[in-house]
Amino acid sequence: AGAAGPAYTLTAADVGHTVRARVTARNRDGEASATTVPSGVVQKAAVPSGAAISVADVALPNRLIIDRVSFSPNPLRSHSSVIGRFRVSDSAGHRVLGARVFVLGIPYGRFLTPPEAVTGGDGYAVVQLQPGRRLTLRRGGAVVFFLRARKPGENVLAGVSTRRLVQLNLSTP
Repeated sequence: AGAAGPAYTLTAADVGHTVRARVTARNRDGEASATTVPSGVVQKAAVPSGAAISVADVALPNRLIIDRVSFSPNPLRSHSSVIGRFRVSDSAGHRVLGARVFVLGIPYGRFLTPPEAVTGGDGYAVVQLQPGRRLTLRRGGAVVFFLRARKPGENVLAGVSTRRLVQLNLSTP
């Protein structure tokens, strides 16, 4: 309604609706009008692959994915803290802003459990991991970490959440 002229640009108000056009032609012999058939339902424009989106925009069947993991230092040669960087994307290839990332060292007690971290605009959550008293450094050793990425407000075992196991290598000083 209200569109006049040779072109019409769809707006957010059109999402979820169909669009029809009424075309009127005039000349010296008179006037005639015709109405087009309805379009398909207007969908929200897709975000380009690789661009960042808010975790609020991730909905099933789309899912969160922890697709990049790094530790510094790696391997760990002392009882100093480790920086873990975990990137969260969705299954459509977008980096996700605002996802909650939980990290737990396995077996329990080798690392202290940090609070959940939130992903930034680059999709990364950065977590400082502090070794516990039960961590034994040895060449060829490793510590496994359980990672979970979730959407705030959703059940941690359902929805778009994801889980992954990753490994930090250990070595002697």
